Amino acid sequence: MRVCSEDWVVDTTTRQVVRGGKTVHASPKAFELLSTLLAERPRALSKSELLRRLWPDTFVTEASLASLIAEVRSVLGDTAHGPRYIRTVQRFGYAFCGSVVTEAGGFPAASAGGLRAPGLGEA
Repeated sequence: MRVCSEDWVVDTTTRQVVRGGKTVHASPKAFELLSTLLAERPRALSKSELLRRLWPDTFVTEASLASLIAEVRSVLGDTAHGPRYIRTVQRFGYAFCGSVVTEAGGFPAASAGGLRAPGLGEA
C-alpha cells in the first residue's frame, strides 16, 4: 500500500519513505509506528496501545515512544508545535491527522528512489 501526501510517499510494501524525490531513512520501529498510525487514521491511539504494538512483551517507558514520534515527525517534515501529520492527544496518545491519498501497490523496485509524491513531480 502507498500512502501519499503532497510532501511525501510511504510505501508499506517496500518499507520506504520518499520525501522531495529522495528516500528518507526511518528506523524499523519508526516505520512500524508510522505504518500503524496511517492504518488506524484518524483514530487516536493510546500510548499504552502503541507501546503494546511496538514492543510486545517488553517493558519500555513512554520516553521511548516520544523519541520514536519525534523521529517519525522528522521523517515526514512535521513538528510538534505545528503538526500537519502527527497530532499529540494530550494525556492520551497520538493520531495521524494529515490529508493523504491511499493507493494499492508499491514502488517499482528499480526506480523507488526517484519517485515523487503527487504534486512534486516534474512536467
